[in-house]
Order: sequence, then structure tokens, then C-alpha cells
Amino acid sequence: MNVPLTTSTENIYPFEVFIEKNIANLKEDSKAKANQIRTVDKKRVKERIGNLPEVLFEQIFKAIKIHLDII
Repeated sequence: MNVPLTTSTENIYPFEVFIEKNIANLKEDSKAKANQIRTVDKKRVKERIGNLPEVLFEQIFKAIKIHLDII
């Protein structure tokens, strides 16, 4: 599963999660866009940038559920 990130953080919607810079080695404030979730073959993933804290994983999963209208 892949949830894309963007550095455009002016508006944060319920299906997005704000991630501060320096978390998971991010160089800029970013947001995870759960409305653009997709699957990616493991072969296409070149390297791991960083690890998110568990609390952010939980927020992203909640954002995915909001986007899919299952909560």
C-alpha cells in the first residue's frame, strides 16, 4: 500500500494527515493524501526514506477509512 505525500500543506482535509518535517527524514512539512492510496509492486520501491511513528500510522489508517466512507 502506498499513500503519496505532498509538501502543499495549506489545507488539511479529513482524508489527509499532516507530517512535520524531520519526521521519517522528511525535509519539509508534508501531508499524506489518503484519497490517492494505491498499491505498488515491491520491485518498484527502491529505498525506504524513513519510518513513521505508530501514532501517524493510526492517523493515516483513520484518514483512509474516512476516504473510503467506512467509519
